[in-house]
Amino acid sequence: MAASDGKITPEARKSFARAVELDGGNIKARYFLGVAAEQDGQPAAAIEIWRAMLAGAPADAPWAEFIRQEVTRVSGAPGPSAEDVAAASRLAPDQQTAMVQTMVARLAERLHQDGSDIEGWLRLVRSYMVLGDRDKALAAVGDARRALAGDLEKLRKIEELVKGLGLEG
Repeated sequence: MAASDGKITPEARKSFARAVELDGGNIKARYFLGVAAEQDGQPAAAIEIWRAMLAGAPADAPWAEFIRQEVTRVSGAPGPSAEDVAAASRLAPDQQTAMVQTMVARLAERLHQDGSDIEGWLRLVRSYMVLGDRDKALAAVGDARRALAGDLEKLRKIEELVKGLGLEG
């Protein structure tokens, strides 16, 4: 994929399909088959693949929120352009991680200046979980609770996310 600017080639698709044949629980291969469907102009097929993944996901699956975000994105929510994804795919893995960490840090800083953005808080907590930083996710939950203390509906959304990500207790 890196050699083809983020595009899933027919050879890569065959490899992912074979991996799923051998192990139906291969999350990465299933995910990339969804990406291939999306790249082929079949967003409904991509969403179907990803929803099937979610339907069989354990309650504490660390990847489930990411897949939900992909479903939302492909369903029409704004997100990075194809050019943005292609440019990021050309970066070395450590550069990709640094880029993501920088974006997450900017989001955290913005929320600490104006904590009223519920979608921002939800995105921040999810981002920390995707990065594998449970402690920062928990700290962001605490910050969100303080910032949103006067808005019961926004607090409910935070609590739903906490439960969905298994961050309770």
